[in-house]
Amino acid sequence: MQVIIPSDRPRYGLRMVAYAPNGARLGLLPGHLRFDAGLPLNDVPSLQLSYSGSALGADRLAQHCEIAIEYAVEATSWVEPLNGRFLRIKRSGESTDRAKARSYDCPGWAWQLRKLLLYPSAFMIDGKRRSETASPGDILTAFIDEGQGPGTLPGLVIDFTASHDSSGQPWQAELMIGVEPGTDLLAMLINLAEQGLCDWAMRGRTLRLWNAGTALARQLASGPAPVELRLGRDIDQAPDDASVEDAASSILVMGEESLNVEVTNPSAIMPWGRWEAAQSQGGVSDEGTARFLAQIALERAAGEAGAAHPPAQAVRRPVPAAGRLPRLATSCAPPATRRRCRACGCGR
Repeated sequence: MQVIIPSDRPRYGLRMVAYAPNGARLGLLPGHLRFDAGLPLNDVPSLQLSYSGSALGADRLAQHCEIAIEYAVEATSWVEPLNGRFLRIKRSGESTDRAKARSYDCPGWAWQLRKLLLYPSAFMIDGKRRSETASPGDILTAFIDEGQGPGTLPGLVIDFTASHDSSGQPWQAELMIGVEPGTDLLAMLINLAEQGLCDWAMRGRTLRLWNAGTALARQLASGPAPVELRLGRDIDQAPDDASVEDAASSILVMGEESLNVEVTNPSAIMPWGRWEAAQSQGGVSDEGTARFLAQIALERAAGEAGAAHPPAQAVRRPVPAAGRLPRLATSCAPPATRRRCRACGCGR
């Protein structure tokens, strides 16, 4: 006689779903051999997938398609997280392999944004398209509207406007810039995010854009339903690396038309005294915009950690224990480490 002891139901589940390009749901992909996904903040995610050609669902991968990762917690409904949509555009395999195993390198849906370019116009100054004082939303909506006019990226949708971000909040930043024709939408988007002007992510085929450090910097360590991760129970490894090599208390911004602006931060923690840095801002000819960008850069370079935007070298990489994956809904990190937290695989 065999005694079967009931076990706890799985608390966390992951699955993959295939979609037609810009189209409807095709069905599940249950026969994967393995997959690895990376969902960074303000960058293009990636998916590496191994699949047997004889497995259920392999026919869906035999054609170009979109792949969505979905998760469920405590047997609730399945959810596609931010940046969880990928493009099946590159495959590899061995023709003599009887198992017909195939490997797929799939960039996130946002990879396509590099295929939408800014074209020259009749109103050019020094070979660049220049804008008046505008918000990140204003700059990008104009870029996308113009690019989609001839039919480029018909599947792309946005849910922000020139005046409000994807959470309905007014834009906090405005700037004047010049953009060279031939610049692609992805490069423009990443540049604005790296300047600290916005945060962005994809929800399926919808591009979402927020004021920097707001919607994607939620504090989940407190509140009515806190996310608690304990060393030894939920976290197997937690390297803590830091450096002040990119720290600075003074930044020289070099723009166009011989514009040079120096901005200092007297409150920066500088053990060896004043450190200087230079920043080239092509397309910036307005002193106010240059000072605004320099202030953001100085906040990030103020010290090893602890500022609103710490230096890129301040890194904390908790590795979740098997079976105890935390929520994928947002970056699970306090504000001081938001840009590099990988507790949930999303975050930088």
